[in-house]
Amino acid sequence: MRAIEVGLRFLVEQGVRYIFGIPAGSINAIYDALLDIPELTPIVAKHENSSGYMAGAYTRITGIPSICVASSGPGATNLVTPAANAWKQKLPVIFITGSVPSSKLGMGGAQELYAEPIFASITKMSRTVLDPQQLPEILAEAYHTAISGVPGPVHLAIPIDVQMTDIGERALPALAAVTAVSFDAAGAAAAAGRIRAAGDRGA
Repeated sequence: MRAIEVGLRFLVEQGVRYIFGIPAGSINAIYDALLDIPELTPIVAKHENSSGYMAGAYTRITGIPSICVASSGPGATNLVTPAANAWKQKLPVIFITGSVPSSKLGMGGAQELYAEPIFASITKMSRTVLDPQQLPEILAEAYHTAISGVPGPVHLAIPIDVQMTDIGERALPALAAVTAVSFDAAGAAAAAGRIRAAGDRGA
């Protein structure tokens, strides 16, 4: 089984049902895998920017994490603004961008872009996946990161050859325990009191 298919099947097991984006060369392995995963429905947009906002809106309304994919290069940069929007709105959207083959990285190939640092400041996690054997577990880690604590978007850049590598029959990764945010009512009341006191002193 291809590495990306194992990862996508893990996301389906968690309840993810929609993948937003535009088919393109560096992510076509993802769309090929969807032929064998009927539980995951592709929503094809006319522009990556639109697909990012669609994924965010779906997640905001339903509370269910979604996937948004784009090609390498300009496809990836077109997701920066909707990723920043998901960051501000605390939406657990999984952004996946393609990449040139891992053996060609750093050689200036068509639409080559090192996307990891571009998304780093507007996601809870931004990584480049270079080992196909680790792809399912890293995708599981990304999902866990997106929904744990304060929710938020994550980003993975995955070279096309890593997506397509056959890693054999594999058990799906296990989802680690999810930590929820707890509200400290006493702490909030104390902070409000300090703010009021500071305001009174300044009046």
